Amino acid sequence: MFSLLFEIDLLFQLINLLGIATFSVAGSLRGIREGLDLLGIATLGVITSLGGGILRDIIVGKVPNALTSPYDMTVALIGVMISLLLYRKTKKQIESKYTFLMLDAIGLSAFTTTGAILAYKTGVSFYGVVLLATITGVGGGVIRDVLLRKVPWVLREDFYATCSIIGAVAFYVSVKVSGDLTFSSIVCFLTTLTIRTLAIVFKWRLPKAV
Repeated sequence: MFSLLFEIDLLFQLINLLGIATFSVAGSLRGIREGLDLLGIATLGVITSLGGGILRDIIVGKVPNALTSPYDMTVALIGVMISLLLYRKTKKQIESKYTFLMLDAIGLSAFTTTGAILAYKTGVSFYGVVLLATITGVGGGVIRDVLLRKVPWVLREDFYATCSIIGAVAFYVSVKVSGDLTFSSIVCFLTTLTIRTLAIVFKWRLPKAV
């Protein structure tokens, strides 16, 4: 039991840092494309990468991990610096829509997974797991878009939050069937990433009312 607990805690930290790194780069690139100054770019990168996790932790009554971890803010700021360096050296490649979308897809998958892990360990219901996983996945992007005075991407983009929902459902079903939290976390990450990648490639859309 102790070994399993250690494995899932380590996996949580690794996936969390992956999500922070990719969302920080994606958020910073968005700031660059919007013509923001250095402070604005850094703010967008940090809030995109840490916002969802902060919302999740507040909902479950926990001091946000971003405020207690010695690594979260550091990784977020490193992501901002990497974005600025890469943009100057490989401007055309980094401006590619697919570069941004794939970085965002990895971050979405990582944060959906960490949200599902924490929610399940908190003991919430099936709906609580799905809700917290989705909030963790899309929360930072929503705050980013509000700061940019845009309709949040999650409300107008094709298959986005839906990927988090499906990934969280896959996590819950998997953990109930297998009883293995580590395995279920990997299932959640891969499910979310696969569906989001397919949605990008094949331009999947949800139906509209009109």
